[in-house]
Amino acid sequence: MTFFTTASVLAFVRWRDDGYRNAKWLLLSAVCIGLSAGSKYNALIAWLFLNLMIVFYYSRDTENGLGAFKSGAVFFVIALLVVSPWYIKNYILTENPIYPLFDQVFRFLHHAGENGANIAGTAERRWTSGVFQRREVMFGESFLETLFIPIRMFFQGKDASTQYFDGVLNPILIIMVPFAFLTKNLNRDKIFFLLFSVFFLFMAYFLTVIRIRYILPLVPFLAILSVIGIKNIAEWTGKKSSQIRRAGLIVIFAVTIIFIAFNFLYLKNYFNEIGPVKYILNQETKDEFLSRNVGSYPAMQYINKNLPNNVRIFLMFLGKRGYYLNRPYYHEKTIGMNSINGMVKASENKQHLQAYLQSLDCTHILMRTELVNKYLRDNFQKKTIFRFLDLVKEYWKPVYESNGYAVYKLSLGLGQK
Repeated sequence: MTFFTTASVLAFVRWRDDGYRNAKWLLLSAVCIGLSAGSKYNALIAWLFLNLMIVFYYSRDTENGLGAFKSGAVFFVIALLVVSPWYIKNYILTENPIYPLFDQVFRFLHHAGENGANIAGTAERRWTSGVFQRREVMFGESFLETLFIPIRMFFQGKDASTQYFDGVLNPILIIMVPFAFLTKNLNRDKIFFLLFSVFFLFMAYFLTVIRIRYILPLVPFLAILSVIGIKNIAEWTGKKSSQIRRAGLIVIFAVTIIFIAFNFLYLKNYFNEIGPVKYILNQETKDEFLSRNVGSYPAMQYINKNLPNNVRIFLMFLGKRGYYLNRPYYHEKTIGMNSINGMVKASENKQHLQAYLQSLDCTHILMRTELVNKYLRDNFQKKTIFRFLDLVKEYWKPVYESNGYAVYKLSLGLGQK
């Protein structure tokens, strides 16, 4: 996705720099954004931005509104044709071309009146609070801490940490960007790259959970701006006296080397943490390697080896990661928070809890117990938690537990047709 998005943006810049005369660059840009959108839905943000910018820049630079509209339409249609095989496949399998995005909307459109009660029940469990409420509930972060996440991502990233964005970025990508604008050289391109980065980051910030991998398309352009910033600083010091020039070059060289060294240190630590050598040398099996690195893998292997094919697994607080499951599974947008809220509320009455569990339409639950327990402690009073746990144990039967992950069987005969 990042590769094709970068190619699309650069092809558009080339088309614009050629005075909008060489249509092959517009076509290449459209093809690349289509391939990008076929790789990952995050690219839809870049597609929207580029389509708008094509119309805007063409109209502004040529004062030809009709030509701008035609160019935008051509870009959109070609990109849509390229990505259409993926969307057609999605529609055939799920009746939603962009599954799982807006799945409730498409389900309602296709099944309005057929299963209205179930859809309505699901809709009641939707996640309605915004990023600030989510971060406060999940991690106890203040409004200002959440507000500054676009900056914090470059300094506080940590692998396998939901709170710290599940990834690591090099701080140089943001520290050096302002220095790219010390000169006016390539100003139009620099402003465009900055606008793209800000737009992509802003949209990703509000539209999805905050993960560094979701904003990767802006990294190449921040890298370009950072290199320009380093170059500008070096050229600025070169205009000073020999003593200042020498000191300035030493400082900028040292700072750059230190920040780049972070990359190598990260790779070293990551390699040691994953420990792939034993697997590469056939000293451990694939299952042993994955069990060592993926905490939920043993529980998923239990499901794959011991549960029948007609089960339906509900993932709770697994971050929507069910890749290694070979049985039908599903999750909800809030990774389980809305469902826990619904269960706790329904546990005021035994019949209500039975009805709520029935609405989940699953036979088993796979959960990360530590996070479920933490969510209960952080959001409900002790007497409410005890009431819920005392009642729900009648319906949740533990069948497997390992590494903090547990598989429960729902004892209501749910999901059986």
